[in-house]
Amino acid sequence: MARLHGDRAREGYAAPGNAITGELYPAAIRYGYGELWSRPGLDHRQRMLCALAAFTAMGLEGQLRKFAKSALNVGLTREEIVEAVIQTAPYGGFPRALNGLALLNEVLSPNSGNVV
Repeated sequence: MARLHGDRAREGYAAPGNAITGELYPAAIRYGYGELWSRPGLDHRQRMLCALAAFTAMGLEGQLRKFAKSALNVGLTREEIVEAVIQTAPYGGFPRALNGLALLNEVLSPNSGNVV
């Protein structure tokens, strides 16, 4: 989790002191990062593409925001991140894909503090 998200791994709903999410989030971390992200068959770049596509298709903008930034940490390029979101349009709907692209425009812009 720290390798993927860096300092952001413990912010927001992931913050250790978050009284609301603190009861469930540790279990989600154990399963999501301990089980799913460490399974054989895909490397972290490939898993990240799947996550970006799923979050876009489901309209989960908070998660897309976090993982789009983290995608750079696993070696995806800005172009690969954008293409993963574009590919969701026929499956999750053009409005969700367009919303995802608008979010990427914000998150991956040169002024966002992320290296792209």
